[in-house]
Amino acid sequence: MKKQYRELPLSNDFIFGEVMRRPDICKLFLESLLGREIERIEYISKQQDLSESGASHGIRLDIYLKDSKNKVYAVEMQTTSRRKVQMRVRYYQGMIDRHNLEKGMSYADLPESFIIMVCTWDIFGRGQPVYRRKLTLHGCEDIEYDDGTHLYFLNTAYEKAGAPAAVMEFLRCIRENDVNEADYKTELMKKICPVMVELRNDPGKEAEYMMWEAKVMDIRYDERENGIQILIRALQKIPLDRETVAGTVAREYGLSEEEAEEKVAEYWAE
Repeated sequence: MKKQYRELPLSNDFIFGEVMRRPDICKLFLESLLGREIERIEYISKQQDLSESGASHGIRLDIYLKDSKNKVYAVEMQTTSRRKVQMRVRYYQGMIDRHNLEKGMSYADLPESFIIMVCTWDIFGRGQPVYRRKLTLHGCEDIEYDDGTHLYFLNTAYEKAGAPAAVMEFLRCIRENDVNEADYKTELMKKICPVMVELRNDPGKEAEYMMWEAKVMDIRYDERENGIQILIRALQKIPLDRETVAGTVAREYGLSEEEAEEKVAEYWAE
């Protein structure tokens, strides 16, 4: 059932972006998770578009920012995509690197980067609230391979403790959709809760959300249609007959046989 605007949780992309766009909140969140001070956030953007061209996949990061030491942070909320999240992160990293390496720059100029995926399911099934990637060399696991990239998966479906108190409360807020400030002890949540209450009761933000939601639906529809067309044209070149192609499209996109056949008829190259 679709939630009313005043009930939207922190896991909602719009609310998450609005909350985490506040430099004081985002700074506290990053400091709590990474266990170190960040002097100053210099650049922060909501739904940053890192598209390169119309021919390539674009990415729209929920939060994309740099600190005063030119370290790059990308924070992304994941609520639905349960397949191949690691491959998605791989693509994010490549796009972030290309976005930060201008022509004529050395590879040594690539900034240290942190990708943080906040997931509403346990991607690795171990119950941990935070999973941090560590790169090592096979046979020399005591040597950490440091290429300047860092990856964190936060798990709101945690079953164990083990993360800093502020991070645990942050994950609990997402899981329980509890915005009662009195239920939390950390400075991070004492800042987040009033902001969420303010957003939920702001008619202007509600109108902005409605426009944002319509735009997102249009983008997703366009991306889905583009994916269906690409798949049909690719299968056609193999070549496969229309019936086989329609069956594949139906399975991949959850369409009925009739809907898939209509798509094949629409996008089949004559």
